[in-house]
Amino acid sequence: MRQRKSEAVLESARTLFLAKGFDHTTVEEIAEAAHVSKATVYNNFPDKSAVLDALLDRVAVESSQILATVVAPLYGDGDLEDRLARTATALAHGVLRPEVLQLRRLAITESARAPQAVARYFERGPGSALRLLADALRDLHEQGLLDVPDNDRSAAQFAYAAVGPLQDRAILAGETPSAATIERYATGAARDFVAAHRPE
Repeated sequence: MRQRKSEAVLESARTLFLAKGFDHTTVEEIAEAAHVSKATVYNNFPDKSAVLDALLDRVAVESSQILATVVAPLYGDGDLEDRLARTATALAHGVLRPEVLQLRRLAITESARAPQAVARYFERGPGSALRLLADALRDLHEQGLLDVPDNDRSAAQFAYAAVGPLQDRAILAGETPSAATIERYATGAARDFVAAHRPE
């Protein structure tokens, strides 16, 4: 019962924080949206900041559970450029989902208030994605398919080429890229990456 109420509080907090922001959301509103008493909220979380901490932790865990599917094409067969393009496309579609963008904005806004929670969010979300990509690139390097001796740096470069500009425009300018634009960036990132890291 307590776990169910805690989940309801977190779901309501997620909706309200994204719609109104952390500062403009009250514990009373969270309780009302979750159909629990204010006392129940405080029985599960010491204060509103603790709700934010738990929410970011939960989102980070959710992200880490699905990230492996993003790099799966790199462990498959077929044309390497196509596999990189499919990875870039999957990464972009995941990162550019409206709820993910909203949570990233929230994390940026609240990074000074909840630095440890936001750091955990990064490590389990964006940081985990980069590590998984770096591992896949190291594997391709060891197979002799790519020349990427610094796989961590190469993973960051590839991810930014595929997603970075689109994510920046989505967060800062509110522009949602079309599927065609995502595809263009993904295929371009893959083509340029293979050209830059083709073994001699």
